Amino acid sequence: MELNLTKVESLQVNQGILGRIFNFGTLVISGAGNPQAPIPGISDPMTFRRSFMEYQDKVQAA
Repeated sequence: MELNLTKVESLQVNQGILGRIFNFGTLVISGAGNPQAPIPGISDPMTFRRSFMEYQDKVQAA
């Protein structure tokens, strides 16, 4: 699935108990029209989500 960065509406992190212990999880990206793209096995998903949201805020402000 291909999704333009400006069309991303939400970025959800799913982590189980082992994911929290070993710091990995699945990112679920939702965009316009409600398509969802799960990306499993992401290392440090909370940092990725935070960085992505900061970048998206900068792009929208420009």
